[in-house]
Amino acid sequence: MKILSGLVAALLLATASMSALAHHGWSSYDGEVELTLTGTVVSAVFEWPHAELVINTGEKRWTVVLAPPTRTRNRGLLPERVPEGTEVTVVGHPHRTIEDEIRVERVMVGDETFEMRR
Repeated sequence: MKILSGLVAALLLATASMSALAHHGWSSYDGEVELTLTGTVVSAVFEWPHAELVINTGEKRWTVVLAPPTRTRNRGLLPERVPEGTEVTVVGHPHRTIEDEIRVERVMVGDETFEMRR
C-alpha cells in the first residue's frame, strides 16, 4: 500500500510540475514587439491563472491576458473598473502564434493607468 501511495503522490507531483512549467513560460509572446490597442470591453474574467479581458478594437476582438487576479486587484484594477462597454487602452506584447492575443504590461481606463508587471 505504501508503494501505491508513493506512486500516486509522485504522479500528482509530476502532473502539477508540468502544468506549472506550461503555464509560466512567456516565450510564446513576442517581447520585441509592443502593441498599443484601444477598444471596448466585451468581457472581463478575473480567475486563475490570469485575469483576462476581451476587447473589441473595431477591427477585431483581442484576448487581453493580464496578471494573476490577486496581483491585478493589488495593482488597483478591479472587475468593477472594466465592466462591459468600458473603453480601455492596453500596451503589451502579441502572442507569437495566436493572432488575437496580447499579454499586457499596462491597462489605461479613463485617466488611470494600471501597471501589471512593474
